[in-house]
Amino acid sequence: MAALEEAMSIWASPGLIEDHMRPDTGPVALLTMTPSVTVQTSDEHPGAELVDVVVASLLRWGFDLVTAIEPAELAALPLLPAWRATFDAAGNTLHIREPGGVFYDGDLGADLPAGWHQALHRRGCLVVLVCSAIAST
Repeated sequence: MAALEEAMSIWASPGLIEDHMRPDTGPVALLTMTPSVTVQTSDEHPGAELVDVVVASLLRWGFDLVTAIEPAELAALPLLPAWRATFDAAGNTLHIREPGGVFYDGDLGADLPAGWHQALHRRGCLVVLVCSAIAST
């Protein structure tokens, strides 16, 4: 019997952010990701709060909670050891591997921001923002 791999869809949108008051930071390449599902759990204690399983997993892997979208703060986020991002030959498909397997493998879309690849190569790293439990109003 073949092993069943668990997978979920993740929508990803590339972006570029820059603080023109801080030219030393330069543009920062972002990839904002939204998982297709929200998984929450809690324990049986009265008043226990729900815990977002996706967020808890990301924090365990080394992600930080982000409270502001400021280029200098995003550029200072920790690097995740052994995580690697690679592109296909055309630079349109991104493949992110984490130590346990594949984190993301997908198309970056037709509207890639001008200068996105250049900012990514200049800094040598990509800022990945994962949104969870987004509610629109």
